[in-house]
Amino acid sequence: MTQQPGVGSRRVPQVLRPVSAGDYDEIYRWSTHPSTGLLWRYRGATPSPELVIRQIWDGATAVYAVTLPGRRPAVGVVGLYNYSNVSRYCYLFALSAPEARGAGAVALGALLLCEQAFTTFRVRKVYVEATQSSLVQYASAVSRGLLEEEARLVEHEWNGVGYDDLVTLSVTRERWDRLAPAGVRVAGLSV
Repeated sequence: MTQQPGVGSRRVPQVLRPVSAGDYDEIYRWSTHPSTGLLWRYRGATPSPELVIRQIWDGATAVYAVTLPGRRPAVGVVGLYNYSNVSRYCYLFALSAPEARGAGAVALGALLLCEQAFTTFRVRKVYVEATQSSLVQYASAVSRGLLEEEARLVEHEWNGVGYDDLVTLSVTRERWDRLAPAGVRVAGLSV
């Protein structure tokens, strides 16, 4: 089944569409907003809009805007980067609009992108990096055994008040096939 130009299925509404230049102002806002910026790579800094957008695309294999069904404005962005065709792994990033945090749309977008990584790009492992203080956003996937801690750099990242551990989580293809939510495990999912 092919869903163009975004990603979805009969059971999961289309929530991913390719990022366009019209999304850039919002991506910059989310990257520097006090409630989401500290969780994101800039940790509260205010880089130039050009740098933020360039870094979204640097090393990217796939980048999508996350939308709510039937609505054009994005509520987040997800992407795959540092893809290794030889070793068959990639990293996943996800950034939510401040007003959409906790709503589940970006989490669903990240799950759909994981499915794409395993089916389209045929990776064997997907990595996610997060600071200790931002791991709460992955709590459900960790408690279900979908994501597993693979590495921890102790007191590695400044969080505004002190140093935070940088944690690398991963999901293997085998674990994904066993534990991924049924709604995102769609045969033939493609972009």
